[in-house]
Parts: sequence; structure tokens; C-alpha cells
Amino acid sequence: MQFIVPLPKKPHMKPLGESCLRAVRRHKSLVRSLQSRGAYNEFHLAMEEYFEKNHAKLVPTEDLGTPASEVFYLPMHPVFKETRTTTKVRPVFDASAPSSSG
Repeated sequence: MQFIVPLPKKPHMKPLGESCLRAVRRHKSLVRSLQSRGAYNEFHLAMEEYFEKNHAKLVPTEDLGTPASEVFYLPMHPVFKETRTTTKVRPVFDASAPSSSG
């Protein structure tokens, strides 16, 4: 089952700013950091699980040109929990990350 819910908006709120470049920049930094720690493969497997369970989906190429005011890209970071027996790393999405308009 899937739900699509519109975000509530205040009537005189400024439009969303650009968020894709910041999210991509943070992702590249994340990949470098994980590779240096030797944890990239484990994080990659955790992300694959998100796709398999339909918690996430790839953005279609034709949607990459969507105006910044209509879409917000969530950056993410890993959380490591060495005491877990299954997944020791999991992605956490940063919904409070600012866009270019703040």
C-alpha cells in the first residue's frame, strides 16, 4: 500500500529553494567517508534494502528537471551501531536540511 500526501503550506510562505546540489554534495562526501572507514558496502546493502521494501525509489531521469520549488531532495547520513547483530549501519534522512532559500 502506498500513500501520497501533499505537504501543508502556509498561504504566504516563500517557495522552496534548490536542494539537489546540497544533497548530491553531501552524498559524495558520505561515500568518501564510508569508503575510508571500510563501511561503504554495508551502507550500500542497507540502502538496497530501502529500495527492495519500496521505502525509496530512484528519481526517473525525466523528473530531474523538475523546478526546485516543486521538489525537495533529502540528504542523509549513516548511523553506526556496532552492538547490533544484523545491520550495523543505517541511513538517516535529514528532513531539517535547509534549501537555498533557507
